Amino acid sequence: YRNLREVIDQLDQRRAQVVIESLIVEVSEDDANQFGVQWQTGNLNGSGGFGGVNLGGSGLNTGGSTSIDVLPTGLNVGVVRGAVTIPGIGEVLDLKVLARALKSKGGSNVLSTPNLLTLDNEAASIFVGQTIPFVTGSYVTGGGGTSNNPFQTVQREEVGLKLNVRPQISEGGTVKLDIYQEVSNVDQRASLASGTVTNKRAIDTSILLDDGQIMVLGGLLQDGYNQSDEAVPWLSRIPLLGVLFRNEARSTSKTNLMVFLRPYIIRDSGTGRNITLNRYEFMRRAQGNLRPERNWMLPDMQAPQLPSAAKAIPDLQPAAGQMPRAVIRAVPVP
Repeated sequence: YRNLREVIDQLDQRRAQVVIESLIVEVSEDDANQFGVQWQTGNLNGSGGFGGVNLGGSGLNTGGSTSIDVLPTGLNVGVVRGAVTIPGIGEVLDLKVLARALKSKGGSNVLSTPNLLTLDNEAASIFVGQTIPFVTGSYVTGGGGTSNNPFQTVQREEVGLKLNVRPQISEGGTVKLDIYQEVSNVDQRASLASGTVTNKRAIDTSILLDDGQIMVLGGLLQDGYNQSDEAVPWLSRIPLLGVLFRNEARSTSKTNLMVFLRPYIIRDSGTGRNITLNRYEFMRRAQGNLRPERNWMLPDMQAPQLPSAAKAIPDLQPAAGQMPRAVIRAVPVP
């Protein structure tokens, strides 16, 4: 009986839990430059165009006599209407000229820190994002040579941050993690006739970490350069005047993406209490940092804030001789 009792006591123990902290850092930068000239000449009454250069997208309205249909972004200078005399060439009727110069620069800095708690050897997942509808097809029903009742089929997909994990704790205190992490978003700059474009970055791997150890799972360092030249053959090579017959565009892009992860093993209620208290105080200080500044022109708007841990949850205090573990910080804490 004693031997059996000892075996039962060894098996009847509190199951360990694991807190997984993930840190996703993405920094991107885009820089673009473009310059080009568009021009056209009209007929005798200026009702239409019969010659010119139209490079680099939309610009001059070839069907109108005085207006510009859709001006492209950037600096657009110069529209001349009427008879113009060019030295060495003579009189040109209804000349329209549009010079375009554009410089754009953008960047983004994204920091995400999903956290997840699960039992040993139990799968868990977290998703933060949106469900976006994607059109997958369109149909028209009808009979007798006529069509009616058109409809579209739509499939909804999750776009955002997703983390799936299954931890396995060994006797030595190490943690084996089967991880799938995905970050996706809708690309606002890409517009296709076929539908919405989404950017997706995912990692599917298995790693072995010590309790509290931070490890980089993977990442992406990408540098891109794009060059586009549109020109009229032969005429674009004329010294000085060749710039009137070409359009040039240059763009560079840089993307730095890294994913980090850290597991914490919770074997007793005291450790779980300390981690919970740490997260509670972290969120409370983050709320305090985002309180609106006082302004004599606007009323004092009191932003909501969590009460202190001692008032909200008196029993949730650090265990004797233990300090709360540090959290991977997504918001600066003074």
